Amino acid sequence: MPIYEYECVKCGLRFELRRSISDSDSEIKCPKCGALNWTDIKKFNLMFTISVGAETDEPNAALRPETTQGSVVEFRKSYMVMRGKLPFILGQVGRVFRNEISPRRALIRMREFQQLEIHVFFDPDNPDEIYKEKLEPYMDYKIRFLRKEDRETGKIVEMTAREGLESGYTINHLITYWLVLYQKFFNEALGFPLERLRYRELIEGEKAHYALAHWDLEVYTEDLGWVELVNNAYRTDYDLSGHMKVSGNDLRVSGSDGKKFLPHLYEPSIGLDRVLFHELMLAYRKDEERVWLQLPRHLAPIEVAVFPLMKKGGMPEKAKEIYLNLLKEGFIVFYDESGTIGRRYRRMDEVGTPLCITVDYQTLEDDTVTMRDRDTMKQVRVRSSDLPSKIRKFLYEGVSIGDLRD
Repeated sequence: MPIYEYECVKCGLRFELRRSISDSDSEIKCPKCGALNWTDIKKFNLMFTISVGAETDEPNAALRPETTQGSVVEFRKSYMVMRGKLPFILGQVGRVFRNEISPRRALIRMREFQQLEIHVFFDPDNPDEIYKEKLEPYMDYKIRFLRKEDRETGKIVEMTAREGLESGYTINHLITYWLVLYQKFFNEALGFPLERLRYRELIEGEKAHYALAHWDLEVYTEDLGWVELVNNAYRTDYDLSGHMKVSGNDLRVSGSDGKKFLPHLYEPSIGLDRVLFHELMLAYRKDEERVWLQLPRHLAPIEVAVFPLMKKGGMPEKAKEIYLNLLKEGFIVFYDESGTIGRRYRRMDEVGTPLCITVDYQTLEDDTVTMRDRDTMKQVRVRSSDLPSKIRKFLYEGVSIGDLRD
């Protein structure tokens, strides 16, 4: 259902409401004062218009609201670079601008944000070329959908890629592959729990005017509810046909049979700011003892911290030696010797550092150190010479701290 913005005449409150197009405004009460009196309908330009040129008084240009059109404008050159073969992919990342009526909810709705878009141009009569083979390993992978017929109940249907294709719901192998890929990426690479992810099917009045099919990949948090992360739109030839009409340039390509056609465009579009925001929200942990970020180990900005237990007795020198060796091994390492060891552990917990290495008195005797796991706070002793291999197993292979004990 579309999202509507209301402004109460009585108290001035502005709020959003997701409702059906057919619902009457007379049934909507102000959540603050209970009034049923709204301002008149207003039209807004959701693009930021600007005046370009020293002698220009009226707006004659606009800041880009998305990155898509850059790929479409450069389609002909990109097609040549790709040796005249379809499908091909362009990726764009950059700032975009929306003249939002009421920016709100932290990094969720902003007038300026970072967008990452993937643009897949393909032959609509042969969309399965290449992607049929690419999808084969994932045919039994389950994709989570909130279909339009399940809106009222909120029931999420798990559908394998095979079932989506056989039923026609996911249209073709190309689109199905990208639906699988993004769900797997958010779940397995970014660590978002699968039960908090879903593809919400957009219906008429919600989906973009250019989209034949449209799903939003959403994530659920207790604070914000379901929030869109990836806009997945099958844009057909809407963009290329529009540019061809206005520019007068023929953007059609020739198929293997010599027939000319306009390629279609499939576009997954990510708002990077809100993805980062949700990564931090879902990683945040707090109990009666501490606060920590339970980031996936491979995503932590600091992979390993090295501490001397105390600033005396040769411990700082040994800790510095280990720190420099780990840097040479390619790890992102942080060294700290200020404050108590407990305080240093807490500082690393709060920024999500998965592993802490501590040099103590025993290290000076037998060259062993302690490895501490951020999430469980468990510690094991290992030989300092074994640190690189054990750290790699912990960070990149998911080995538990207990299994690293000598």
